Amino acid sequence: MKDSLMQIYSMTEKSSKEPRKAQNAIEVSFTDSAKVSINGPVDQSYTVKFINNKTGEITYSSEIKNNMWSKSTISYYVEWRILVESGGQAVFDQVLNLKDKKVLVVIDSQSLGDILAYTGQADRFQIKHECKLDVLVFNKELSEILDSSYSNINFVSDLRNTDDYYAVYKIGYPLGNWTDRNPIDPRTIPLQKVASSVLGLDFKEERPI
Repeated sequence: MKDSLMQIYSMTEKSSKEPRKAQNAIEVSFTDSAKVSINGPVDQSYTVKFINNKTGEITYSSEIKNNMWSKSTISYYVEWRILVESGGQAVFDQVLNLKDKKVLVVIDSQSLGDILAYTGQADRFQIKHECKLDVLVFNKELSEILDSSYSNINFVSDLRNTDDYYAVYKIGYPLGNWTDRNPIDPRTIPLQKVASSVLGLDFKEERPI
């Protein structure tokens, strides 16, 4: 048996390929604002830039190393361009695209008026981005009624975690500082515009089904 194994080993063609070099992995998520994580064994420095792709403005930039993360504080919809550079060279460059992605919109209110006002804007958001949209409504009966009315949206009333979602957006009246949750002061605009501004839509009144 030993001789047979040795003969097979001696006849085996040796690979000429170089061993694969260790690399760091860059991961981007939009479930708690825009976040970039860089993990891996390679000791390397990076510049992470969060860019508004519509305006070209760099809203936030930071210097990190491997096994660190960086995130923007803005939680409302922005068409993000995430640019990661190392040694003066771009190593990652991605623009947010929600098409066919699993997205969650949280209606952070139990008021009937708020929920109905926000629902029409969530519908416009799904149509615009062609995403797989779930909408969290903290009222089981109303969630079921809305779910039966919209074929393009899945309404849910209970959710344990958001790990499966590519992006998450929360619509509501923030207590205290609103600037990271809405680009416009929600106290100065109509209810439907509270939702459209969070979701990055041009304002248009939309009656819910």
